[in-house]
Amino acid sequence: MIPWQSNDMLHKRFYHIFTKKELKNIITQSGFVIEKLSYKTKEGKTTDNRKDANNTLLIAKKNIFIP
Repeated sequence: MIPWQSNDMLHKRFYHIFTKKELKNIITQSGFVIEKLSYKTKEGKTTDNRKDANNTLLIAKKNIFIP
C-alpha cells in the first residue's frame, strides 16, 4: 500500500502499472481496436522502455453501431 495525504488525513492506496501487453489483452478482449499504444516520457516523447516512462498512451475505438 502506498501512503497518500489528502487534507489532514493519511490514506493508503493501491495501484497497478500495466504493461502494454496487459493493456492490449484487456482492450482487445473487450471488443476494442487499438489505434495507438505507447509509453510516454515526462517530456512527452515516445519510449519503448516502461522504466523510462511516466505515462501510457492508449487510443482505442469500438464500433457499437451495426449497419
